[in-house]
Amino acid sequence: MAETKQKPTTRELLTRGIDWVRTWDPDLYPGSLEMLFMQLEWYADQNEEPELWEEFRRALRETPAMQDPDLREFLERKDVAEEGYWWWDPDQW
Repeated sequence: MAETKQKPTTRELLTRGIDWVRTWDPDLYPGSLEMLFMQLEWYADQNEEPELWEEFRRALRETPAMQDPDLREFLERKDVAEEGYWWWDPDQW
């Protein structure tokens, strides 16, 4: 019987996301960041782990590679951000 995979926890997603953002290699295709953002949207609870959410926001805001205009444009989804998923709007980082 195949093992069913459990959805990641908010803590797991944010811990992975903080590390991924802080060590982001600008030569990588940004689709992996896009996938992280989608997983946060689908699985993470914004009422859990407030310290990690703030750390994630700080990492997005302060990591030099995240300031690249092309990357920011690629990740920007203001319509999704308006639904409460702020990480899709680089202006809210």
